Amino acid sequence: RYYFIQVPISVVSIIPLLFPQYKLARPVWIGLLLLLVLLHIPYLYEMDNYTYIHIYLCLAILVCTYADDFESSMAYNARVMLIIIFGFATLNKSLSTEYTNGDFFHFSALTDNRFTKFLSSIKILPHPVMQHNWASFMYMINDAPMPYQNTLQSTPAVATVASLLTWGAIILEGSIALLFLLPEKYKLSQYRDYLLFTFIIVTYSFANVTGFGCAIAILGIAQSKSKKKALVFALLFLLLQLYSMGIYKVFNKLGM
Repeated sequence: RYYFIQVPISVVSIIPLLFPQYKLARPVWIGLLLLLVLLHIPYLYEMDNYTYIHIYLCLAILVCTYADDFESSMAYNARVMLIIIFGFATLNKSLSTEYTNGDFFHFSALTDNRFTKFLSSIKILPHPVMQHNWASFMYMINDAPMPYQNTLQSTPAVATVASLLTWGAIILEGSIALLFLLPEKYKLSQYRDYLLFTFIIVTYSFANVTGFGCAIAILGIAQSKSKKKALVFALLFLLLQLYSMGIYKVFNKLGM
C-alpha cells in the first residue's frame, strides 16, 4: 500500500547507508524530511501513528547535524522522544475506560489468531471454543447475520489473562518512561534499555506493527551508550524487518 510514498522515501533513506560520507549531509535529511511530510499530507487522517515518529526522528537528526557533538545531541533527543512516546502512551491507556476494563485484550484473545493459538496451546482457551469464536468472528467481519448462539465465548482464565496483559502493558510502558526520565546518577536508570528490549520482544511477538517497533529500536540504538546494547537493538530491528517480510510464515509451515 502507498508504494509511491514508500519507494522515494526508501531510496533517499538508503543514501547514508551506501555512502557514509553523506550520513550527516543536511541536504539528504532536508530532502527526506520534505518527502515524509509532503507525501503524507494527502493521507493525514490515514497515517499510522509511527509515521509521526519517523518525521520527528528525521527532524531530530537534521537539527542534531548543527550540534557540536552529533552523537550526544542525538542520544539526548532520542531519550526525550522515548519519554514522550511512552509517557503519552501510558497516559492515554490509563485514561481510556475501553482499555483499562480489559476489553481490548479480551477481544484480541478471543479473535486474534496470534493470541488464540498461543492460549489454546497452553490449555487456557479450549480448542472447540477457539474454533467457535473464529467462526463467529467471520460473521462479524463479513457483516453476515449472526445467530445469537454464535456470539463470542470466553472463560474466566482468558478474562484473567486479558486483565494481566492490560495492566502489564500500562506498568511496562510507564516504567520505561520513568526510567528514561530518571537521571543517570540513579542506579535504576541502568535498567531502562532492558525494559525497552522487553517491550520490543513481547509486544511485537504478537502485534504486527513493525513500523512502530523499528522506530523504537532505532531510538534505542541512538540513545544507548553501550555498544553491546546498541547491537541488541540493531538485531531486534533486523528481526522486526524479517517479521514484516513474513519470515514467520516459513517457520509456521515447518511446524516451528
